[in-house]
Parts: sequence; structure tokens; C-alpha cells
Amino acid sequence: MATRNSKKLNLDDVRGAPVQTKRYRIWDTAVPGLFVRVQPSGVKSFNVQWSRTNSTSIGKYPGVTLESARVQARDIINDAAKHGTPEVAKAKTKVATFADFLKAHYEPWVTAETKSGKATVANIKAQFGELLDIGINAFRRLPQTRSAASHRRVSA
Repeated sequence: MATRNSKKLNLDDVRGAPVQTKRYRIWDTAVPGLFVRVQPSGVKSFNVQWSRTNSTSIGKYPGVTLESARVQARDIINDAAKHGTPEVAKAKTKVATFADFLKAHYEPWVTAETKSGKATVANIKAQFGELLDIGINAFRRLPQTRSAASHRRVSA
């Protein structure tokens, strides 16, 4: 059975944690549940485990300080004690719309890659106007219609 690498962490422990061929954890005894995960790439991140099988990332070092990680870990553990799953671990659902997709992803690409990019976007908006504000997931539920003309091969 592997021993648990535990100690009261300080800045030198986090900064000087050696890179190994496999990722590993260094547990903080000052805040039970808080640990630093050290990746083979050298990336170090603070995480908190609030149950036997559940943990979440707090952030990467040095962007998140040890003291900040301790405060956040205490908050997450307290939230888990009160509500089961802490709020930070609950899935955030944002329903993107077709208009969001066009604006954020398609429009920048098509205007950069094609001469008629702006016209293409305008044409899509004109053709799909009533569907622009529908959530992307709703497109999966739309009835699919197929016409012979749309699948006919053009022969040369």
C-alpha cells in the first residue's frame, strides 16, 4: 500500500516540488482535503477532495497562491458538508444559441478565410432568421427532411 505524501505545505514545498515521470499529490495537513498535484510536465495545481471519490481543481500555481488555495479549499469543504456537492463542482449549463455559434466561431473564420465571408454570414442569418435564438441542442430535435434533389449527385 502506498504511503500518503502529507505535510504542512509552505511556499518552498510547492515551488520546489520535483517533477517525476508520473503525476503525484502532496497533501496539506493544515487543510485536510487540499493537495498539490504535480504533473510530469511540471504543471502544479491546487485541488481539493471533498469526498472519497470527488475532487475539483482550485487553480494552477503560481496563479493561485497557497493561502488563497487554503481559503478556497475550506469554503469548498464547508459547502460540501452543508449541501453534499459543492457549488463549484456542479455542472454549469449554458445553452448556446445558433446566433452565439455564428458570432463566436463561424463568422470570424469565414470572414478571414473567404472573400465572401460577410455575405455568407448575412445569407445564413437571412435564411435561418427564426432559428437564430434557438439553443444549439434544439437542432438535434428538429425533424429531418430529405429531398431527392438535395442528395442528387451532379454529373459532369
